[in-house]
Amino acid sequence: MKKAILSLAMLVMACCTFAQDAEHLIKQYKKLKGAEYENITKSMKKQAKKEQYTNPKQYDLAQKIKKAHYITVDLSDTEREALRKNIENVDNYKCLYQQKHNTENILSDEYTLFPIRQYYGIEENGTIKDGIIRADFRAGEKMSTVILHVTGELTLEEYMSIMGFEETKDIKISKD
Repeated sequence: MKKAILSLAMLVMACCTFAQDAEHLIKQYKKLKGAEYENITKSMKKQAKKEQYTNPKQYDLAQKIKKAHYITVDLSDTEREALRKNIENVDNYKCLYQQKHNTENILSDEYTLFPIRQYYGIEENGTIKDGIIRADFRAGEKMSTVILHVTGELTLEEYMSIMGFEETKDIKISKD
């Protein structure tokens, strides 16, 4: 009986060690060599006048966001896979949508803007309160990743619009 309880306790502890919150994930990746970090919450709040926005929907979206910060960092294929697993281990997060470009139809191999975007978060009744958007992009030979952490009370549509989420013949959207 004691062995069973001890085994169960160790299993719970192991699960808790791998789960983390989004803030810890951001701190972990902003420490990487060459990572660029920016907290854009203050700049969004400074641009608080509706007439400063070219699109009224952008203004409304900015007002709903409580916190937004991002990291841009160059990651290897192995590191990008580790990032995907790390995001999936953030407490209560799930992959809401994934957007992948059909890169065969893109004219230039020189620069492919966001061939993969993944939207993770906590969704309750169509509202996202906490989410991470991960976008990979290639500039020449270099592959970079943007990790954007957003908190607020956003509809799923507003959350997806943050990085121009839409499906076209060259961009496919899926839930997995």
